[in-house]
Amino acid sequence: MAVLFADISESTSLYQKLGDVAARNIVNACLGLIEGVLTRFDGRLVKTIGDEAMCVFPSADLAVLAASDMQAQVAASRPGNYPVSIHIGLHYGPVLVEEGDVFGDTVNVAAYLAAVAAADQTLTTEATEECLSASLKACVRPVFHAMLKGSEEESTVFQVLWRAGNLALTDVSLRSDKTT
Repeated sequence: MAVLFADISESTSLYQKLGDVAARNIVNACLGLIEGVLTRFDGRLVKTIGDEAMCVFPSADLAVLAASDMQAQVAASRPGNYPVSIHIGLHYGPVLVEEGDVFGDTVNVAAYLAAVAAADQTLTTEATEECLSASLKACVRPVFHAMLKGSEEESTVFQVLWRAGNLALTDVSLRSDKTT
């Protein structure tokens, strides 16, 4: 199963700038947009945690497509009439399902990726990239290496390129050694 966390970027500053009621309305509007994407990609909202949505999908492809649609919807719509961006982490792997909630290393890795993703960025794992169809593999680029929770080996983290203009980007070198 693919686990996806979509988090509203800089939501704390929304509350400071706009006040609790206005900020909560914007957060709710944004979460509503995210939730509205789920049915088109066989996704399910597991829960919301403040300004973050945790969702699951039956395949890596569907999760990547949903993440891209979520990013595009939020970027285009100004939820609550305010410019908002989201950052997303997703990982495909085994999960434990108990009473509708999901648990396990897959959840922890997806949460980590959401936490380190920048605004307007979707991050995923090498393991997820390996499960993608050929057409979607063309939409991801390696960005850094990390020791992911539950793994003893360094893994490559990929960025999902969801804007049409980003697909022409050049691959980056992830080598940490320098040669002269």
